[in-house]
Amino acid sequence: MADTYTVIAAGVALPTVSNSTKSMLAIMNGAGSGKTVKIYRVRVLNNQTAAVTGIVSRIELWRLTAASGGTTLTPIKMDSAIPAVPAQIVCATGATATNDVAQTAAFLRIAWSSDEPVASGGTIDELQTSPQLYQIWGCGYTDSEIEPITLPENYGFQVMVQNNAATGVGIIDIEVEFTLE
Repeated sequence: MADTYTVIAAGVALPTVSNSTKSMLAIMNGAGSGKTVKIYRVRVLNNQTAAVTGIVSRIELWRLTAASGGTTLTPIKMDSAIPAVPAQIVCATGATATNDVAQTAAFLRIAWSSDEPVASGGTIDELQTSPQLYQIWGCGYTDSEIEPITLPENYGFQVMVQNNAATGVGIIDIEVEFTLE
């Protein structure tokens, strides 16, 4: 069984400038890691706890050729006996990321509301808080017909948010589950 990790970016502020993008969570598999990163699950949770006038943003999943800076995140080992992630594999929020130009479209593109959920509501804002619904990307570990997003050395992955014409507000939590082989 491959070594499995989860990296979490909790309470990440959405981009606040109109018509802007932000790398909410990036994983960069740098040269010399000796590993291949395989992305199996991506979860996004509307964890907005204050009243805001939200907007609809777009969440996109991309392969990267470079990522630097930002706030470093430490992946959680799913088994305490496995080794730590090599130093050449960097996870961060707010990184400066370069999408792979060979990838002409995002792996996934979805609309996302940044409005706060209401306990008695049933709109998209409330549905985005449901653990059953907050997995936006997933492929089975045992299904050999489905290939995970695979990152050899010098490639990365990001969960990116893009505002349309409005100024964004709010926060979200993001989790990426991956293996190292």
